[in-house]
Amino acid sequence: MDSEDARQDPNERRFIVKSPTGSEHEVLVQIDVEAVGYVERMTKRKLPAQNSFWTGQAERLLSDYLWKEGKVPPTRKLTLKDVDRDELPLAARWESN
Repeated sequence: MDSEDARQDPNERRFIVKSPTGSEHEVLVQIDVEAVGYVERMTKRKLPAQNSFWTGQAERLLSDYLWKEGKVPPTRKLTLKDVDRDELPLAARWESN
């Protein structure tokens, strides 16, 4: 991890997406505090935005977008606003890292 990554906002994840033509695009996924609060309320435990659980959720959101849309988000940004209820058991067991 370089120093720029260390200063990254804990509510953000940055990914490099490579297009079929080979061009690379940075995409920022922002983790909404409402999603973090929802998981906390439903699982009765703290899972702060810097936890690796949220990295997985951000990856899934971006992957789903790329699969469905077939292109990089035009603004190069997505926001993780909610978590599927099916993910709550996973969140409840997730390591605190």
